[in-house]
Amino acid sequence: MSEGKERRGGARHRIPVVIDALSVSGFPLVPDDVSAGGFCLVTAREPGVGETFICSIQTGEELFGSCLAEVVWVRAKGGTPPLWSMGISVKSLGSDRARLATLLQELTACLGLAMLPY
Repeated sequence: MSEGKERRGGARHRIPVVIDALSVSGFPLVPDDVSAGGFCLVTAREPGVGETFICSIQTGEELFGSCLAEVVWVRAKGGTPPLWSMGISVKSLGSDRARLATLLQELTACLGLAMLPY
């Protein structure tokens, strides 16, 4: 499952970002890590690899809405009820991808956090 992490382009950050994806979860999600190309989420619903959904990404004061995302890997986390980790690739940010990457770097620097070493 780590293959998904190795293929993700862009620096990964552990900063406060909120993902709203109603088809994945009925409430906003905070990813384990995020980059301009994707993120890792934990959910109570088992997703399927290749599943696509629309989500919004909020970082700082900016909202990137109506992003097409795709599940690229899934890993069972266990527990009761069971939880699932999933790697998400953001497919439709277009020119906003560079803006999101810049915002993630700025927030990481502002919060004094290190980028993840993947």
